[in-house]
Amino acid sequence: MNSRIILDNGKTRIFYTKKNFKTSRNIQLEYIFVNRDSERTLVFVSGWALRHSQWKSQMHKFPRYNLLFFNNRGHGLTEMGKSTAKTYLDDCASDACDLALHLDLSKITLVAHSMGTLISTIFCG
Repeated sequence: MNSRIILDNGKTRIFYTKKNFKTSRNIQLEYIFVNRDSERTLVFVSGWALRHSQWKSQMHKFPRYNLLFFNNRGHGLTEMGKSTAKTYLDDCASDACDLALHLDLSKITLVAHSMGTLISTIFCG
């Protein structure tokens, strides 16, 4: 699924596309990538029960960076897969890594909220 969306804050319009990606563990992952041809990408990692749409207001605040927003497993249109309570955080970090590799991102900064900080810590480990 690809849907083209315009986000307009009255000053700037941002065109972006929601996309899906199949991870190495066969999980359909929903994400938004705002490509501004920057060397650095900000990757936004949501907390529990939140979706990538929680970060929508941030799209206008970082005009010099690429932006990546994605839904963790079981959120939005991202599949849950076979994650258990013991494996969920590791699985989400693995999904984030797969997506970063798929998009060929090398210089990233993680921006996280709540449970997203735990996922980010594992991602960095």
